[in-house]
Amino acid sequence: MIVCNKDVQSEVAIEEHFKLIDKQAEVIMNMQLEGEETKMREMMMKAEKMVKACSVDPKQHK
Repeated sequence: MIVCNKDVQSEVAIEEHFKLIDKQAEVIMNMQLEGEETKMREMMMKAEKMVKACSVDPKQHK
């Protein structure tokens, strides 16, 4: 019973130790995702501008 209790205590201590690391990793991943989303939106806006600049109005070529 004492060995089992120590195992549980050790497991809880390990989980507590890694909670902070997990939270920090989550914050870092979210920051990276936000940066990637921002870059993607910027690239999409540039692509849309390029398409608009290159597109031809069909009414002009009748």
